[in-house]
Amino acid sequence: MAFELNEVFWLDLLARMEARQVVPVIGPGAITFGVDDQLLYPDLARALAGKIGTKEPPLDLQTVVTEVRKNSKDLGDVYLLLHTLLVGDRRTPGPTLERLASLDRCRLFLTTGFDSLLARSFPAPPAGTAPVIRAMVSSGVVDDIPAPAHELKDPCIVHLLGRADANRDFAVWDEDALHYLLYLQELLPNLPNLQNALRKKHLLLLGLSYPDWLLRFFVHAVKGERLSRLDRAALSIAESLPEDQRSETVAYFSGLNQDLRLFHCDPRQFVPELVRLWKERAALLEETPEPTPPPAKPDLLEPGYVFLSYASQDRATVEHMAGQLRNSRIPFWFDTEELQLGDQWDAVIGKSISEDCALFLSVISQNSEKRTEGYFIKERKLAIQRTDLIADNVTFYLPVRVDNGVIIPPNEPRGTKKFQGVRAPDGNLSQELLRRICKLLHDWHAQRGLPMPQCQL
Repeated sequence: MAFELNEVFWLDLLARMEARQVVPVIGPGAITFGVDDQLLYPDLARALAGKIGTKEPPLDLQTVVTEVRKNSKDLGDVYLLLHTLLVGDRRTPGPTLERLASLDRCRLFLTTGFDSLLARSFPAPPAGTAPVIRAMVSSGVVDDIPAPAHELKDPCIVHLLGRADANRDFAVWDEDALHYLLYLQELLPNLPNLQNALRKKHLLLLGLSYPDWLLRFFVHAVKGERLSRLDRAALSIAESLPEDQRSETVAYFSGLNQDLRLFHCDPRQFVPELVRLWKERAALLEETPEPTPPPAKPDLLEPGYVFLSYASQDRATVEHMAGQLRNSRIPFWFDTEELQLGDQWDAVIGKSISEDCALFLSVISQNSEKRTEGYFIKERKLAIQRTDLIADNVTFYLPVRVDNGVIIPPNEPRGTKKFQGVRAPDGNLSQELLRRICKLLHDWHAQRGLPMPQCQL
């Protein structure tokens, strides 16, 4: 099945980019040249086929290699000719690559290509900084990236499957790619900065154009996930596409759900939209900067607590609410500082909302009502997703209005209008509301056979 590039996806992706948690992985379907944004690798395949003298017009390099092997020709000629085609290549990077290079929150770029167009997409000194380049080899020593991914000051490019050279030490077809990925698995423990980036960051795969089995193994190799954990239904879209359309895919490996979402979308259409949305968000961040220290951890709490979701401007009001919950011995969590998205958010807050909290309080005010972006909006959308799994006679999502105004404003997630909200002026929780919250927590614990919270009904 193909997933939709909907509002939730974009909000999730942009928030993780803001926290420097996204690493683009650039495949042949996103490597372009010239003002017309032409794909490089089909062009190389046609040029290679002309030099070798294959009969049929090739779809890609894999097709050329297959033809060479079928006719018992020397496969080494393929690597030599490709290297020759790229030596002194005067192609200029296409708009897709230049747009990717403009994403200032992404400093680490991975590529499965063996060309130099991505490196040439960054402004040359003195206008910019030449990227640091690392290239895998089929055997031998490989240097680690110079720093942990989130500490990189200058762009860094890693050629996961080698870089074109006269020694044929780069991947041209699927068997090459498999060989490099196996060696990558062996090397990663000796490359801690790169290993941490691959394991902990969120990968945005652009135009990898792999068949299903190789895409699954690629994710297995770089993320360390068992193949059985990868969603077969999502990956099957790559296998069902015609071979000439496999490069028209965008995939996103989520650290929150540990799954791979695949979209049938040409990267040359996806990247301009990504850059446009990111520039809009970056402009908003410049207008209203917020501190982002690491969050406190609700995973220190036993499951079955109250989760308080609020806009940062309402922190004082929510601290007052938290004091009343504490006095009533009602377990709760809220971040006392601004929340930083990324690995911590996904592993801690996402799990808290999706699994561990018994009641989700959506604190609503004029401050939250006028916001159209924010981490609290993401929290609420995740909570709404969980309500789909909860019976209608069980209260999980509780809107709480702390000032005048409609209890459920238009910017609350779709589906919230069916819930019965309450008022708590200036954050003052009535005894009736506190007893109701306590009872909801008691019911949640009783259903699961867990020890009851200390609050009194």
